[in-house]
Amino acid sequence: MSNGSRFSVARLLVLLVAPAVAVSMLSAVTPATAAVHHAAPAKVLVLAKPVNVVATRTVHGKHVGVLRVAGRVTPVRAGRVVLQRRTGSHWADVAKGALGKRATFGLVDSSLPFGRSVLRVVEARSGASAQAVSASFAVTVVMPTVVAPLPLPPAPVPPSPPTTAPVTPPAAGPPTLPVDPPVAVQCTGFLPAPAAPTQLALSLVTDPDGYVGEGFFATVDITGGTAGYAVTAASALPMGLSIVGGPYGETYIAGVPTTAGVYHVALHVIDASGRSTTGTICLQVAEPLIVTTSTLPPATVGQAYDAPIEVHGGYLPIALQTFGPRQTAQSMYASGTAIVGTPVSADIASLPLLVSDGIGSVRVDWATLTVGPLPAPRTLHVPGDAATISAAIAAAQPGDTVVVGPGTYHENVDFGGKGVAVRSSDGPTRTVIDGGGHGPTVTFADEEPSTAVLQGFTIRGGSGSLEGIIGSVSGLAGGGVFVEGASPTVIGNLITANNAPLGSGVFVEGGAPVFTGNTVTANASLFAPGGQAEGAGFLVTGATQARIVNNTVTDNNGTGVLVDTAQQVETQGNVVSGNLGGLEVRKAEQFSSVDDVFAHDRAQVTVLVGNYYAGAATLANDTIADNAGTGLSLGWTVSVVNTVIDDETKAAPLQCSADVGLLPIFHDNLVHTAYPLLNPATDCQRADPTESSAAPQFVDAAHDDFTPAAGSPLVDAGAGFPLLPATDAAGNPRVVGSVDIGAYERQ
Repeated sequence: MSNGSRFSVARLLVLLVAPAVAVSMLSAVTPATAAVHHAAPAKVLVLAKPVNVVATRTVHGKHVGVLRVAGRVTPVRAGRVVLQRRTGSHWADVAKGALGKRATFGLVDSSLPFGRSVLRVVEARSGASAQAVSASFAVTVVMPTVVAPLPLPPAPVPPSPPTTAPVTPPAAGPPTLPVDPPVAVQCTGFLPAPAAPTQLALSLVTDPDGYVGEGFFATVDITGGTAGYAVTAASALPMGLSIVGGPYGETYIAGVPTTAGVYHVALHVIDASGRSTTGTICLQVAEPLIVTTSTLPPATVGQAYDAPIEVHGGYLPIALQTFGPRQTAQSMYASGTAIVGTPVSADIASLPLLVSDGIGSVRVDWATLTVGPLPAPRTLHVPGDAATISAAIAAAQPGDTVVVGPGTYHENVDFGGKGVAVRSSDGPTRTVIDGGGHGPTVTFADEEPSTAVLQGFTIRGGSGSLEGIIGSVSGLAGGGVFVEGASPTVIGNLITANNAPLGSGVFVEGGAPVFTGNTVTANASLFAPGGQAEGAGFLVTGATQARIVNNTVTDNNGTGVLVDTAQQVETQGNVVSGNLGGLEVRKAEQFSSVDDVFAHDRAQVTVLVGNYYAGAATLANDTIADNAGTGLSLGWTVSVVNTVIDDETKAAPLQCSADVGLLPIFHDNLVHTAYPLLNPATDCQRADPTESSAAPQFVDAAHDDFTPAAGSPLVDAGAGFPLLPATDAAGNPRVVGSVDIGAYERQ
């Protein structure tokens, strides 16, 4: 994929996808600066450009396809969107919908005609004029490819070895917790109209549906009476939710619900003149929308395939879509909630699956599909069988291993979609891949599966690809390792001396990659003031399920780990030290940091987890110590448990947002400071007996040994927590007696 075809990082929030869509990326049109006194147009940010839709039914003798469009609008003004199809010089409405949670929408065109169509999404403003909010995109309805079954190969004659190897699915990912199936939407938010227009009454609850563990934010509308309303709950609210007031007299029900169910809550309203009324509202909480299928059953070339995708949580109805060139090439597509078709060639790929539910929640997950029979795996040697790593990958088949001998290889390695393991024979100190400033040193951008392995190299000299914008920084992304819509396994590498404004060490945008045991150090941006990069160690964004485990991220000129508008990111057992910023989570649907150490940071704030109006962010058993500025700053959809913050000399080692009157969930932690924590709006301090402010008593903090010493108040002071792994950050048993606070358990 060329650099020009990749989409802008600033335009990845919205998913415009269709069955069997090619991966060529489309940048949304960015509106020009609005004239004075005129509001700037809203935006739709595009992840994938729809290309093909498989005809799935016949209407009046004509073949038609079903196109589902999912996305997000910002800023929100009209609250409604329209999908339009071009007819001649005019645009005709084909589907309409309202914005749901987090300004997302889902639209369906169930009569897309055979052949090529041009569509766009527009914002419906004031019920009259429409403002285009997305670039137009072309979609072609095609007939399914029918492939005749291949003849079975002759059985091998003993004792000759078989000519093909059995299909072996890649190792499964981390286990998922059991959750409930999708549920029907039962709360619409509409309340009975008052008998008279001036009568004091509850009229509507906007967005009454939410998810366990995610930020819930419903608006209570009140009509009649005299403005200045006091609202209280006359019956119990769902656990985790409370009634809060806005700065302009608004009333919200907000928080992070903990239990699924349908709740009928009585609210008592008193207006400024003393009149009162009581009404009953309906609130509903479902388990989060999750795709539990991470590995699809193996398929066989030339044989019809039909495999269900297991989806739990969310609200009915559930819609599944697939997109990507590998599925197009294999003539496979979504039918209901299953992947069907007839594969045409042997392959291993990580396929993107888009799932949406009945209230507009959208999720992209990746599932590995193996199509056999695969050739018997081989081992290729560099420089023996091929002069370069790139040449060896080009000659390899899925399942092969490339073993690279010691030396410095001046090349830019692209795995090209192949599930190939590339390993050095002598480790990173003797085996170097140098990108020479000609783009990313290593690229995974073609739905590579977890069997695409990069292990044991020094990766240096990369300069990035993909023009994009993150925060206030724009430019090339991904200096050392660039991942786009892929799920590789990156193990035991030294990623250093790479240069890019965005993700100078590692950049991830879409996919389900795993990074473990790597050292990411001394990466920066030569194009930015002071050489600072956004996410100089790791930058993770987009519809991503990234796992960053047991890495050392040190001395990078920028944030060690930056998560910006991502879907699901897990960090565990990492040591993030000496960077210009430790961890920053600007927005994520699901984020967890467990057993991580953040130390010797040089920024004003070491760990900044905003996550405003998004999903759930969790910090558990982290150690934050010996940093130059504030140790931890939190937004309102964040939970912190069993974490130690040792910043004795800081006036504000811990800060919390007071947004809409809600504070983070904060318990069983230790905050060591010489200054009193008095202001709950800024210091997160709760009247909670589980909190401690004593000195943590590490074994040897001066030499980075943050293990609790004998008699430390961290020992056995933590709480049990579902996310805790079996071992601590040092690989020792996590629970000895009771849980210790911090990243290390005293043995």
